[in-house]
Amino acid sequence: MIIDYHCLMKESRSLLSRIYGIFKIELKDKGTINVMIQRNMNDLPLNTKLLTFDIKGSTVDRQSIRKKDENINKLELAKKYKAKVLKDKDLGILDMKFVLKNDDCQQLISCIDNDTTFLQNYEVTDYSLLIFVHKYRK
Repeated sequence: MIIDYHCLMKESRSLLSRIYGIFKIELKDKGTINVMIQRNMNDLPLNTKLLTFDIKGSTVDRQSIRKKDENINKLELAKKYKAKVLKDKDLGILDMKFVLKNDDCQQLISCIDNDTTFLQNYEVTDYSLLIFVHKYRK
């Protein structure tokens, strides 16, 4: 898998997290643990971060915003949940849409298709698209 992973990272515009190393650590009297060190995907300045979304393309158990908070003003709601990782249904609650140019959309779909095919070949079934919303200047 590691060799194919490195080829995927070199030859495509994969959205998979960059893996720096996989280590087995033996702890005294506690057994062993496996640790994977990956690139931090949110390496923009923290003071610019507004929201984080973990998108899976599903609605089953895919809401972080509490039901009792759903009727709060959208801006206040976004501020309240700034430190949380939001999910698919939260996009609708916040009335958010991500608009991409057609070329960018096709490129994103191609990356996701390639990544999911790679993961599927190794029977890795969990795939999320992490979206970080940051402040920007026009």
